[in-house]
Amino acid sequence: MGPRNVLFVANTAKGGVAFSLYRLIKGLDPERYRPIVLFRNLNDLHIHDRLVAAGVRVISPRSSAPTGAERRSDARRDIASQLAARFGQPAAQVYRSLKSAYQFTRYDLRQVYPVWRLIHAERIDLVHSHNGLRGGKAEILAARLAGVPCVCHTHMFAELTGFERVFARSVAAFLYISQAIAADGVRQGLPPARGFVVPNAIDPDEFAPQPEAQTVRREFGWPPETPLIGVVGRLDWWKGHDDFLEAFAAIARQKPQARALIIGAPEPSPRGRAYLAQLQRRAGQPDLVGRVVFTGFRRDIPRLMAALDVVVMPSSEPEPFGLVMLEGMAAGRPVVATAAGGALDVIEDGVTGLLTPRRDPHRLGDTILALLHDPDRAQRIGQAAARRVAEKFTLHHQAAVAQAIYAAILAGSADAAQARSVKTLKVSL
Repeated sequence: MGPRNVLFVANTAKGGVAFSLYRLIKGLDPERYRPIVLFRNLNDLHIHDRLVAAGVRVISPRSSAPTGAERRSDARRDIASQLAARFGQPAAQVYRSLKSAYQFTRYDLRQVYPVWRLIHAERIDLVHSHNGLRGGKAEILAARLAGVPCVCHTHMFAELTGFERVFARSVAAFLYISQAIAADGVRQGLPPARGFVVPNAIDPDEFAPQPEAQTVRREFGWPPETPLIGVVGRLDWWKGHDDFLEAFAAIARQKPQARALIIGAPEPSPRGRAYLAQLQRRAGQPDLVGRVVFTGFRRDIPRLMAALDVVVMPSSEPEPFGLVMLEGMAAGRPVVATAAGGALDVIEDGVTGLLTPRRDPHRLGDTILALLHDPDRAQRIGQAAARRVAEKFTLHHQAAVAQAIYAAILAGSADAAQARSVKTLKVSL
């Protein structure tokens, strides 16, 4: 028997979900599984081109009708909040379910037949949705109608409606990127017996210390000995950049020669632009002026990260996982992260990184300063972090877990009690 055909479906071709999909596919055994990728919205070519270069068939309409899960304005979310305030949560839940059903019939239903047709044309054995239960209803239904199993990969926190939970009956296995995401799904009624924690992974070689990292300080006009701290990732209100700037202001009072890089860009929306402007105003105040650089979007993340003395993940809300954390650790950098979400799965506090409370700039600043004052400890933590990634979070480890789950499902034994190779991966709450 040749390799089994797996259809990977993602609503977006950019961001952390697309990178996770690419890295999982990169680790698969081509003799066991042949991946085919459907990007509903080709909003970026970077991952698309990497997949094509690797010989993966990618189906990517240049434009696509948005799914119901993507058409959620702030105003419509506010309606649910207003109903909850006036009539209680049950009224809000009824509204959300009705809205979800309406959006499915208007936007998602039209995508069921094309996926069903693709499943038959490509002789797909298993569908792997990277859109979660909320965003993956079309491919879940298409797989059900085609008679093939569907795996639902959840990459983010999402409040599910009663209508969306109906689709859980057609999912063979739920894959969660962290214990926090798994707990959120189980809390909302998703079956623990079909849940597996499959942490995100990276290729450590991509983030190995690089000699050219020494040129980063020169690029920005700083001396080679400049203490350099950085935050990497999309600029969004819950990522905690505002807390980082307050923490860095305290650091600069004790180490005026220190500099900060904020690496990344906001979403191209009024809210994203407003958040960037808010951060830039704060960085322009007297205690920070000239000390913070906003790099915008960069492709050379490994080079920039390798130049940092400390990598900071200051999220004010729990990170679903936090790939930046893994990348910094693989680069041998000490990582300071807020103690919530995926960071709790990855960092052993004081050994492979440092954890601080959310929304506490004072503690965040003190923790970063302690590393700057003790470079030997920072180096030990960075080295231990790199070992941790190499031992637990490589593409090989992630693919081995996913392939064991695929094999169990295709063998008709999705329950981990009947599949020894995956039973230790069950959700543990």
